[in-house]
Amino acid sequence: MAKKQLQRQKTESFSDIQNDVLGAYVANGTIEKEDLAAIQDIALDKLVEFKGHPFYVLDNEEMADLVNSIKDNGVLVPIIVRLKDGKYEIISGHRRCFAAKKAGLEKVPAIVKKYTDEEATLTMVDSNIQREDILPSEKAWAYRMKKEALDKVSRQGKKSSNPDEVGTTTRDRVSDKDSGSSVERYIRLTYLTKELLDLVDQRKLSLVSAGPIANLTKTYQKAVKRVFDEEQVYPSLPQANQILEISKQIKDESKFELEVTRILRKKTVKRSFKLNSKDVSKYFPDNYDDEKISKTINELLTKWSKEKGYYKK
Repeated sequence: MAKKQLQRQKTESFSDIQNDVLGAYVANGTIEKEDLAAIQDIALDKLVEFKGHPFYVLDNEEMADLVNSIKDNGVLVPIIVRLKDGKYEIISGHRRCFAAKKAGLEKVPAIVKKYTDEEATLTMVDSNIQREDILPSEKAWAYRMKKEALDKVSRQGKKSSNPDEVGTTTRDRVSDKDSGSSVERYIRLTYLTKELLDLVDQRKLSLVSAGPIANLTKTYQKAVKRVFDEEQVYPSLPQANQILEISKQIKDESKFELEVTRILRKKTVKRSFKLNSKDVSKYFPDNYDDEKISKTINELLTKWSKEKGYYKK
């Protein structure tokens, strides 16, 4: 919950704020208007987490703010659940449930929906994927789960009601922000071992370099991780591609590990390259001064090097 909303609660009644928040949820389609009349309190001990839920619930400063808010005013927005095996499976609202438990509540307001497995998955992903601080691993598993759900719906012969999605592949329908190819790149990350995926979350192993590594067998991925730990060096995209290629040629794990070490230890070529101002000037309009030219070159090269996997901070 935003700090702005927390501050509002000191001066406005709970019902006023809740009505505003729920109105916004209805407006963006997260909650249907008829659901508002069916909100019910459900005991926390009757709730179970969504199977394979890919998003982390962090006990951090933001969570502390949410806990304090709930202590003062209760849960503003009902969670969304579905009845499953005598319990209620949380589809949206894992953070609110965690905070409610920490705040000492026994029940939370909830909307019970009759979702199929595919509908539940799509709602769960879409209600969490818009977060700004989402990790690559969270997005990767969320995209994989959503694509698999869409694939299953497609196999069942169900057509999308959205005219913009007619003729599109499921990978293109997974995200309205990332392209289909980017979605596939994220999904590829789910084939990494957890230890390597953690390195992606830590921004040590780049997204583009992780792709080829994800194509290695689990045994060779573990060997690569040992080299990373020993050398404290992580591959560029060309190096990652080279590692993938040698994995197809070398069948001995020890020899493969030695070859990976050799690739990562390869010395950088010495450079003494200098840009000639006369050559550079032909690419820019006359009103660009040195500072603007330098800034533009830096921005373009940064973008290029990140796309190629060469970029180093």
